[in-house]
Amino acid sequence: MEAEITKTLAKERDDAIQRLNAAMRTRRYQHLVQLLGGWKTTPPFTAAAARKDKTAAKYVKQAKEKADKRLRKADDDVERLHRARKAEKRLRYAAELAEPAEPADKRMKRTARNAKKLQTLLGEHQDAIVTAAFLSTVSAASDGENGESGFTYGVLVANELNRAAEIRESLRN
Repeated sequence: MEAEITKTLAKERDDAIQRLNAAMRTRRYQHLVQLLGGWKTTPPFTAAAARKDKTAAKYVKQAKEKADKRLRKADDDVERLHRARKAEKRLRYAAELAEPAEPADKRMKRTARNAKKLQTLLGEHQDAIVTAAFLSTVSAASDGENGESGFTYGVLVANELNRAAEIRESLRN
């Protein structure tokens, strides 16, 4: 079983590296590299960059509202939970960036810490879902060859799906 999983992961990695190398040879990618290089010396700041610190706090508030809304609407939908995780990540980074501008206000630090915890939990959920799908695919592909046990794969998939369900339940509480 371990050999089959390792073989499948190695093939997926090789395929991904080939796609990455092909993408890095495109004109679009070369243009992106040039553009980013230019931003080192001339960052593309907007008018918002010159505004007072209140703008950062306002952005964090909006990011929190969006993250909270996405999490409320997610329910048990895997894709919506993943989008909620990304919103929590944006909230966390915004709060971490705003934190130095708000020395007397510990809300930013607390917001960043809470967003990090939730982002981690939602990340564990996503990992469990992706792992269960991967194990199901490997199990179906092996079809019992080389003494592979469908039962063992089933137990592993069930463990991952149970972990995801536990996380969803903890989010409701």
